[in-house]
Amino acid sequence: MAAPVLRVRPDMTRSRPAARGILVTLLAAVALLTGLLSPLVPAARADDPVCTKVTIIGVRGSGEGYEGAYGMGNTAGPAAQAAADLLVSHYGHARSDISTTSLFYPAAEATDILNWWDSARTGAEALDTLVTDTYRRCPSTRIGLVGYSQGAGVINMAMQLISERHGHVAQAVRGALLIADPFRDGRQSYAQNITAAGGMRSGNGLRGMLRRQAVPASFQGVTRDICRDGDGVCGTIFEETVQSAIQAALSSATHTSYMNCCSGFDVLREYGQQLGWRLAQNPDGGGTAPVPPTPAWNPGKDCGVTVTAPTQAAGYAVQAACSQVAAGTWYSWGGGHGPTPGASYGFVDVSDPERSKNDPYRKGFDCSGLVRWAWSEAVGHDMIGQRTAAQEFALPAAARFTTSDGTAPLQPGDLVFWGSPIHHVAIYLGNGKVVEARESDTKIMVADFGSHRNYTGAIRLSGDAAAPGAGGPNSTWGTDVNVRSAPALSGAVVTTFAGPTAITIKCQKHGESVTAEGYTNDAWSFLPEYGGWVNNIFVQGKAWLDGIPACDGDPGGGSGRHSTWGTSVNVRPLPSRGGTPVATFSAPMSIAIQCQKRAESVTAEGYTNDVWSYLPDYRGWVSNIYIQGPDWLDGVPACDGNTGGGSGQFSTWGTDVNTRQRPSVSAPLGPVFSGPTRVTISCQKHAESVTAEGITNDAWSYLPDHQAWISNIFLQGPAWLDGVPTCGSSTTPVGNGGHRMWASDVKVRKDSSTATDVVHTFTAPTDVRVTCQAQGQSVTAEGITNSAWSYLPDYGGWISNIFLQGPAWLEDVPSCGTTRPGNPPNMT
Repeated sequence: MAAPVLRVRPDMTRSRPAARGILVTLLAAVALLTGLLSPLVPAARADDPVCTKVTIIGVRGSGEGYEGAYGMGNTAGPAAQAAADLLVSHYGHARSDISTTSLFYPAAEATDILNWWDSARTGAEALDTLVTDTYRRCPSTRIGLVGYSQGAGVINMAMQLISERHGHVAQAVRGALLIADPFRDGRQSYAQNITAAGGMRSGNGLRGMLRRQAVPASFQGVTRDICRDGDGVCGTIFEETVQSAIQAALSSATHTSYMNCCSGFDVLREYGQQLGWRLAQNPDGGGTAPVPPTPAWNPGKDCGVTVTAPTQAAGYAVQAACSQVAAGTWYSWGGGHGPTPGASYGFVDVSDPERSKNDPYRKGFDCSGLVRWAWSEAVGHDMIGQRTAAQEFALPAAARFTTSDGTAPLQPGDLVFWGSPIHHVAIYLGNGKVVEARESDTKIMVADFGSHRNYTGAIRLSGDAAAPGAGGPNSTWGTDVNVRSAPALSGAVVTTFAGPTAITIKCQKHGESVTAEGYTNDAWSFLPEYGGWVNNIFVQGKAWLDGIPACDGDPGGGSGRHSTWGTSVNVRPLPSRGGTPVATFSAPMSIAIQCQKRAESVTAEGYTNDVWSYLPDYRGWVSNIYIQGPDWLDGVPACDGNTGGGSGQFSTWGTDVNTRQRPSVSAPLGPVFSGPTRVTISCQKHAESVTAEGITNDAWSYLPDHQAWISNIFLQGPAWLDGVPTCGSSTTPVGNGGHRMWASDVKVRKDSSTATDVVHTFTAPTDVRVTCQAQGQSVTAEGITNSAWSYLPDYGGWISNIFLQGPAWLEDVPSCGTTRPGNPPNMT
């Protein structure tokens, strides 16, 4: 039965902080009266008649009263109604199977910024309580959340609270629709922008007007975050938005008319139906998920063709791929194969070096990268992973087709493959057309199916892959991978995956160590759909998987011996505050520590400490100031030599790249990388010069995971890598080395002046090699002025000495003598 809708004026609950306790008490009283809090209500059985199959909770926007469908406001309400209508019309639900609740909270006017924040926080607390207690009373109900503007922000904030306080409750939320979230993080795959023509494109680069805040990983697979092009509330490009701009964005017609927009494309109906589709999935993860209805839009519009997709998932995959045709996105060899789906810079294809010479500078997709991203946009999580075209052909599929079947049985959204061995994949559009990332020096395009030779076959991805419980956001790799009854090799084999398989993981724990491909790992993941365990060494990702809880309730990947404190604690690639964090702990975490060392000092809460600990589960460092215990941890060894020194943030390029046991091409071979490979680097040094693709470099990097060296010419990045220390002073080349640059975002200029072009930017403190120094333009930083500049031969440019540790004029560094603007020193 539906919960009663409360009708009050929005300003009834406004209060200053002193009155906030009264408001919380009022919220609790109302919740108790509506039967939502468990202390006065016995826990319901799964068949309790007051527990409906689906519960939809709507959160209205700023200044909205309890009007609109279900009292959820004029934007969230229609979307919730579309979800309920779909459940009834297509999935056989009775109206009595669906309860609808409008969250009771102030929804303060956006013009009153103090009360707005109070209102949002109050709403988040109330929604946390409502979702948690609904789940406790009715554990089998499928909860859907839909919110607009402030309401979407409330859902985002509440998800953070649920994840931090009782993460297991997240499994009850089967779908969430955020409309114009002011906390939007447009870099996430679940964030989509709606064009004026009704098309869909990635929201990458755009953010909420208040701050970026991605929803927790446990909610990302069920969330859709939508924003109209031009809506500054959820689509600003500025890191800080002034109050006047906020007011203008909130009152703009683009923000206030989601119900009437986009060339007749009914945004609220279409995305509301998608929410209903998610809520219709089988909650037990077994059986057959229902087939979603044919969308009422043309997913192929941006491809210039009419497409009627067989499933919503297929339709959204086609629409996503076609959006890249409209955007003019480039093909880029290796593009789209980063840690998460999305366009990325590519590599030079050694089999086609001329056409692919610009791929390292073009952000785009190769054929399999485009397919991966399009389907991640369709289902809300990375269901394909970092696979080649041949590996994608081996994915679990609802149907498979061979060459002898021809094109007759193919449907839009099917993946079609060519080559023996397979080397190309595209998405079928219908009527003999495909959308594809074809080859270097071309853009994403629509092409004739018959324009390729050696058709191999096709697969149809299952529509139920849209549910994180059916197909799953994680994936295995390799062949003949066993799932066992216990987290040990002695456990009975429950099933065997013949090839890479999409899986759902409930939790992970430390068990028996397993060694494969030169790696050893004792972490195992539990697969609820199979009732068994798989060692994490066969799961794509880190040794301890991000976002997956421990099976014993420990939220972190450690042994439980050590623990961090505080919130938003960053794990860094090196023992320094420079560099992009490899992980961030939103709450205190239990961690495993391999070793500790002294490095950059950090100050927090009035304490200063220069000790950092290496976390092997995250392959990164955390300052000991954030670890409970003394400055130097008892019983933890010091890091020696190269131990744990790598960043894990680098990648090779090309194929058949050799590593060596010493930094020389004449040294015995180490591992050979058949294709682009992520690597950990502990340090670098100058040694034998290597020439490839017309470029010469004498820098080599040490790979501790492989106990081998690789020439930097085969690593993406500059000749001398940012943020990677030198391996030892004995290797310093001609020209004074061992100088340390400080600060971040420091620019190397073409000449000794800030008016000249930037040739490189250091993102973090870096060891640099200096040839000579000269007087140039004065530069002021941190209250100090200096006119001395040093020439860095590894970067072909100049850096102000104000950014180099040491005196204003460096000791033992010669003067450059004769220079010519824009040229290296001593050139005449």
